[in-house]
Amino acid sequence: MLGSALGTDLLNEWVNAINDGMTLEDIANHIAASDDFTTTYPTFLTNEEFATSFLENLMSGEEVSAALVSAAVGIVTGLLNDGMTRGAIATSIGAEARSTSALAMDRSYISVPTATPTR
Repeated sequence: MLGSALGTDLLNEWVNAINDGMTLEDIANHIAASDDFTTTYPTFLTNEEFATSFLENLMSGEEVSAALVSAAVGIVTGLLNDGMTRGAIATSIGAEARSTSALAMDRSYISVPTATPTR
């Protein structure tokens, strides 16, 4: 979400927060209010500007068609306009990206048909 590795102190703080009952979305909203996050994504950005910048950073280095990026920006902008927080967006998209990456790396879900001899 911040584009950098976590320090152990910050990671321990978040683990303790979760153990004390904070949700991932609470933590994500806390991060979204942090100086690091608001330096990258200033609070004065419109929802569309935030969505564009966030998704471009998320997909940097990936070959993604302009049409797909445009559609994703439209979806994220709509969610923000409907009241979803920037922290919730980051949590949702991050979780989806991790599960998609894990699925792409796990080829065991692919069923390969076996040849059946004909008579």
